[in-house]
Amino acid sequence: ASNAVGTNNSLDNMRMAAGSINMGAGASALQSANTWLLSLGKSIGMDTSGLQEKVANSEDFNKNSIAMVSAATKAVSPRASQQEMQYIAKSQPSLDMSRGGFNMVVDQMQGVNDFTIARAKALDDYINGNEAAGIKAHGNSGGFDVWFNQQVTPAAFTLQRMTQSPDGQERFKAMVSDLQKTAEGKSALKGMMTHFQNGQRLGLFGPLPDKGGE
Repeated sequence: ASNAVGTNNSLDNMRMAAGSINMGAGASALQSANTWLLSLGKSIGMDTSGLQEKVANSEDFNKNSIAMVSAATKAVSPRASQQEMQYIAKSQPSLDMSRGGFNMVVDQMQGVNDFTIARAKALDDYINGNEAAGIKAHGNSGGFDVWFNQQVTPAAFTLQRMTQSPDGQERFKAMVSDLQKTAEGKSALKGMMTHFQNGQRLGLFGPLPDKGGE
């Protein structure tokens, strides 16, 4: 769970930095150009105040991105090859992603991490009980995995992350609309809503966006 917390902190920092920088195809090249212009501007006495924040936020974004790639690489293999590192890097959030694509990937990653963090807390509640959440004390961890996976899934935590930003709420509503078009989609949506409501009962989630579950 501690690794999940650390990764979520890095992703939060990347979200903050991404708010004031260019993203999408060519963003890495633009960052390099801005860094060069900032250095040049300082050397000739230009006003570089407009570039300083962009360069600082881009550097902070990349610092967190590199740290996440390193952590993911070590989790795969402490002796990962350069090719393996490049493959892993492509699966991580980056400047060259569109802003919408970045937000979607980060919601998914943080949702999975939230699931890991909640699971660690729920284990203690399962053993010792949590009257407020309606969890009786079991005295030991026997049967915990089956019980917890029946209550919530990583997808439910991703939905929760989606509700925390205007962009995410719009993606959530679009997803609901798409799922309602087929019988299979309606069944999948019902399952997600059930797990989300279970999470609300356990005190894990807040409310969904208006009309999100309709």
